[in-house]
Amino acid sequence: MAYIQTSGGGRSIQRIVNPVVFPAAAPLASKTSGWTPDNFTTGSLEVDFLPYIPIGTVAVWAGVQQSATFGNVFYRPKGDTNIDNAPEAEGDYAALILTGQNGMYIGWLFLSSDGKIQITVGDGLTDITVYQPSAVLI
Repeated sequence: MAYIQTSGGGRSIQRIVNPVVFPAAAPLASKTSGWTPDNFTTGSLEVDFLPYIPIGTVAVWAGVQQSATFGNVFYRPKGDTNIDNAPEAEGDYAALILTGQNGMYIGWLFLSSDGKIQITVGDGLTDITVYQPSAVLI
C-alpha cells in the first residue's frame, strides 16, 4: 500500500494511492435486510476497516450510501457508549450522518480501537452500502 503523507496539527493525513488493490469508491460492506431499527446492539451493521488502514488510524474518509427507503442513518465507533444504543429514540443526533433528505454521506468516520464502526437505521427497509476509505487520520 502506498501513501502520500502531509502533516498538520500533530496528526497526519494519509491518502491511499494504490487503486489496483484498493479501488476508489469500491464497496466494502452492505446490508439490505435484518435491521433492528434504531438499535446499535442488535440488528445493526458492523464495518471493519482494519484490513484497509495502517495501524494507529483513528478515522477514515469514506462514503455511506442509503437506498431503497430514505430515513435517518446513525453511526458510531463500535461500542462507543457515549452514543446511545437507540439514538433516534433518545434524540442523540450527534451520531446522525444521513437523513431522509439525502442518500450519500462522504466524510470522516471515527473508529473504535479495533478499526470498526456500527451503523443503525431509522427505517428497517433501508439498504446501506459503506465504501472503502480514500484517506485516513492517524
